[in-house]
Parts: sequence; structure tokens; C-alpha cells
Amino acid sequence: MIKAKVSRANQEADDASEYRDAFTNLSKSDLVQKSKIFNEKKLKDSECTDLLNKIIYLLNQVSDAIF
Repeated sequence: MIKAKVSRANQEADDASEYRDAFTNLSKSDLVQKSKIFNEKKLKDSECTDLLNKIIYLLNQVSDAIF
């Protein structure tokens, strides 16, 4: 039972690190270039969602650094 609690805590820590690692190498210029997908006639939901998530992540990083 104790092992289950420990493994659950480790799994949550791993999930958090995977989330941080997914967005560690983002650059503003790369996101600006990718934002051209919003000008296409047919928008792809998954691409738009991914790009918006990355933009929000960068905005949160900037606001965390200011405060």
C-alpha cells in the first residue's frame, strides 16, 4: 500500500516534468512564423490548439518573471 502511494507521487512528478519539457525549447520567432496557420482557408483544430497552448505558455512565463 505504501508503494502505491509512493509510485503515485512519482508518477505525478513525472507528469509535471513531461509538461515542462514539452515547451522548454520554444522561441517567440518560431511561434510568430507558425501563426500563419490562422490565415489558411481550412483551419486544423489540433494545430491551432497546439499553437495557442504554446502562446499561452510563453505569456505565462513572461508574467511569472515580472511578478
